[in-house]
Amino acid sequence: MNSRERVLTAFEHREADRVPVFETIINAPVAGDLLGRETWVGLGGKARGKIYHDMVSSGRAAAYFEQRIQDRTELYLHLGLDMMPALPYPTDPAPWEQLSETTWREERYPGIWFIHTYDPEFDMLGETDSLIRRERIPAFERMVEAMEAGTPSLAGLSFYEYEYARAHAPGLALMTHADVAVPSEASWLDVYLECMIARPDLIDRYLDVRLAQTLLELDKMLELGIDVIWGAMDLAGKNGPLFSPRHYAQFYLPRMREITGRCAAAGVPFFKHTDGDIKPMEEVLLAQSGVNGFHAIEPSAGMDIRRLKAQYRGKLTLLGNVDCAQTLVYGSPDDIRAEVVGLLRDVSPGGGHVLSSSNSIHSDVPTKNYLAMLAAVHEFGAYPIRV
Repeated sequence: MNSRERVLTAFEHREADRVPVFETIINAPVAGDLLGRETWVGLGGKARGKIYHDMVSSGRAAAYFEQRIQDRTELYLHLGLDMMPALPYPTDPAPWEQLSETTWREERYPGIWFIHTYDPEFDMLGETDSLIRRERIPAFERMVEAMEAGTPSLAGLSFYEYEYARAHAPGLALMTHADVAVPSEASWLDVYLECMIARPDLIDRYLDVRLAQTLLELDKMLELGIDVIWGAMDLAGKNGPLFSPRHYAQFYLPRMREITGRCAAAGVPFFKHTDGDIKPMEEVLLAQSGVNGFHAIEPSAGMDIRRLKAQYRGKLTLLGNVDCAQTLVYGSPDDIRAEVVGLLRDVSPGGGHVLSSSNSIHSDVPTKNYLAMLAAVHEFGAYPIRV
């Protein structure tokens, strides 16, 4: 059984030859240790900030994106993972304006600027300021007007990642992203949330224009033959959802059903990622949205994968959830082995489980700990589970 077959069997709630294993993200420091060279994978600030800026500014955007998928494919094959992201990317992105060694200004739409800051100590890149954060709803509305003035299009997008991965790793399950556009990591998230109350019409306009582009890209990836779709936008933090279940049902649910409906029509599973405690909105998100799976099920936010397995057995594939906040960072190889064995014993029987971390293999995860996790899956993850 190859990786693609293994993953799709899990989404069918059947037992494969072994429990599939994957990660949405493996950051460059861990990947570099594993491959013995610098890599440009993951969401680390150096790869997505400094290197990206330098390459795009010098007219080498294509080389940047091509190197990322080549590095990612080599890494996933090296580790024996079963599923890997393959995403569209812009062929001619506008360069950012460099403000300092670690700070850049992006003008995404005319007059609408965003500041990106790189923290080399923690290898983090984040949007730390924006015109919308400063000028609030009026600036948000100007951005929406600029978005509405455009036309959804595949022009200017490359699907090289999918083509490269399919050619060089034909047995892997490939996944791509499609989600309702909640700006959960934006500097102006509070403006967005305020508009849910003060300007719901503006939220509808923003989400509709983003959804039109998302559906166009989704249809193309389904046409190409993508295996799995995932929604990567966070909807919650450790203290609960970013917005109320009522607002989820009003703004998010009908648009999510458009995405999951297209996936279902194509026979392609969709899983939703979010960090945090989703319990207040769990019913509407997991049972009413048409999703086939849930990732990453964060233990430190009070999410219990064993309860979810009992409650949604045969209905929802669970992707997770070795604790990457505590166990994978601070635990010993024996601690990691014990946690993996417990998940295999309690969650994997009957299928419907793809093992991964509880978020990602971020830069603070020691390489030896990640290897201990993978070793435990391969040692104890064969079906039928006997631990």
